[in-house]
Amino acid sequence: MHASNIPPDNDSKPHKRAARTERAEADRALNNTIRFQQMLIDAIPSPVFYKDADCVYLGGNKAFSRFLGLPLDQIIGKTVYEIAPKDLAEKYDKADRALLNNPGVQTYEASVVYADGTRHAVVFNKATFTDADGKLAGMIGVILDITKRKQAEEALANMQKLESLGTLAGGIAHDFNNILTAIMGNLSLLQCSMKDGSEALEMIQEAQTACATAKGLSHQLLTFSKGGAPIVKVMDLRPILTQMAGLSTRGSNVRCVFDLGEIPLPVKIDKDQVSQVVQNLVLNAVQAMPQGGSISVRSSILSLGKEEFPPLKAGRYVRVRVEDQGIGIHPSHLSRVFEPYFTTKAAGRGLGLAMCYSIMTKHGGIISVESKLGTGSVFSLHFPEADAAELVPEDARPALTTGSGRVLIMDDEAPVAAVLKRMLEHLGYLADSVKDGKAALNAYKKALKTDKPYAAVIMDLTIPGGMGGMEAVKKLHALDPEAVAIVSSGYANDPVMSEYASHGFVGMLSKPYLLEDVSETVRRAIGAKTN
Repeated sequence: MHASNIPPDNDSKPHKRAARTERAEADRALNNTIRFQQMLIDAIPSPVFYKDADCVYLGGNKAFSRFLGLPLDQIIGKTVYEIAPKDLAEKYDKADRALLNNPGVQTYEASVVYADGTRHAVVFNKATFTDADGKLAGMIGVILDITKRKQAEEALANMQKLESLGTLAGGIAHDFNNILTAIMGNLSLLQCSMKDGSEALEMIQEAQTACATAKGLSHQLLTFSKGGAPIVKVMDLRPILTQMAGLSTRGSNVRCVFDLGEIPLPVKIDKDQVSQVVQNLVLNAVQAMPQGGSISVRSSILSLGKEEFPPLKAGRYVRVRVEDQGIGIHPSHLSRVFEPYFTTKAAGRGLGLAMCYSIMTKHGGIISVESKLGTGSVFSLHFPEADAAELVPEDARPALTTGSGRVLIMDDEAPVAAVLKRMLEHLGYLADSVKDGKAALNAYKKALKTDKPYAAVIMDLTIPGGMGGMEAVKKLHALDPEAVAIVSSGYANDPVMSEYASHGFVGMLSKPYLLEDVSETVRRAIGAKTN
């Protein structure tokens, strides 16, 4: 072969081989850099993306892939119009174009739906970048999920609103219960002059029932917003179930079917608080059945072994099941229905079932739920069974106990003081009234120097602008360690009312009170002094 036809030996040129080696090493270094950069942004828990100047995706991290529900190779090289619904795409593209037209930094909040269907509050933080020549090359963005922060802020705002409402409701309840005290006190005095079976007595009893319902309504917000231990007594649960369920379904296309048995269901409860639980459950059931239907309310008494139904202790319980035929609860929501502020209702506040949970816990019981979509829900209440021997029939007229001696009334509300004075005198006591703690101490001190000292003092817990019961009882015991004090309040859920003994009182009267309440409380208080 002629020498001129021999192909040149390129490999014989060292500088070319070196150039190829340098390019290969540079490519490897670049690939390593790209891999390192990808590993770096993949380690960021928040979604990260970057686009070119035409708003075409250049890349992103794993969190961004999860955010969109697409692998990166289906994102890179596409615009937002190719991977998002039109309405969202237009919104995001408009924001991106605004940033590219005015290079710099852009931050804004948005509500977005993740690929898994959950809605999140996020903050978009975006910034433009340039190439080596300083020309606008694109943008990089980071999506920060602020859902938990927003929830915390909303919870705090709700708590502040609830606290404000609780303060307002407390004042209303206090004034309302003072008014009811005058009404119910006089009704109970009238009741004493009526014969059993008379029509007038029935009318008085109906009025008393209506007043008791009004009293319960004023406590609804207070129970959850301020707490307070329940003021309990043993009673049959059945009348509460029938009365509150009937009240809650009135005017709806839903009816209640009861299976409560023939024997009493003895429980030691705060009637007002448990009435709220029943009312909430039945109202929820009614709302779950917009087309109508029936609600089943069943009861039973059962024995539970140790750890059979945590966290309940072993023992006997009264169980109530409220079952509806409604739409049911989604499985993903079932574990959260008792959380404060959790709700699936557009106009809901998420307080009703949380309040039920709080009340049942304070009663040593528990509330639980079972549900199936399209079939309905069953809420179960477990109350510790009480001693049936302690039951007092609701319709029984308790025997009044008369007494003697002087009783001092401390209350700033003239109608309340007047009706309480009338009640005490009807029971055989001598009664005087003063408006605040300072006057009560002066009156008590003067009486001590006579042969007719006060056998007991009934103190209103709250005296606007004056000395209330908490301060007055301490000074009273400093004056006379043997003094007998009874606390009285329209704030029925105030902790002092349920823990009165630890605050220096020997009894309590929750407004509005009836004649039999006054009779029994004063008898016990004066008896405590002489026994």
